[in-house]
Formats: sequence, C-alpha cells, structure tokens
Amino acid sequence: MIRYLEKHAQQEIDPKQYPDLTSSQGQMFATACSQCHVLPDPKRYTAREWPRVVERMQQNLTWANRVKDNAALRTSPEINTAEIIRFLQRHSRAR
Repeated sequence: MIRYLEKHAQQEIDPKQYPDLTSSQGQMFATACSQCHVLPDPKRYTAREWPRVVERMQQNLTWANRVKDNAALRTSPEINTAEIIRFLQRHSRAR
C-alpha cells in the first residue's frame, strides 16, 4: 500500500512553475482546491479531462461562495469553476 501511494499520490504544484497562481484565476484555484488537499499540478490531466475532474470535486465540496445567508463562510475571491477550469486547461498536459 505504501509503495502504491508513494508512486501514485497526488503531487503538490510547484508554484515556481506557475507564476500566475497570483492571478484571480490562480487564487480561485488555490482557494477551492486547498480546502481538501494539496494543490494538484495542472499537468496531471489534459485540458479535456479537467472539466470532469473539477465537476467531481465540486460534488465533493460545498463551495464556500455558494453558502447562503452566512457571509462569514464566503471566500474571497469568490469561486468561479469556469475560471478555475480555464486556469487548469491553460497549464494542462498535452496528452
């Protein structure tokens, strides 16, 4: 089991490779994904695969900016999945 996890565990993004993590899209990505796990490297999936991955993650998480009647639970910046997908697709692996 440990050997499997060492080989297949999610690898954290290297921020030096993605200077636009400080952009609004990058910050949305970081805000959303870091609530449950390390930030995944966008090259983990292809541009075509990322929308399904984000949709699956969205089902696993009650997005903070969609919590109604409790402003304290809203994130800043507000999370926009389309923007997160664009960020991930821009940096995704070719195939």
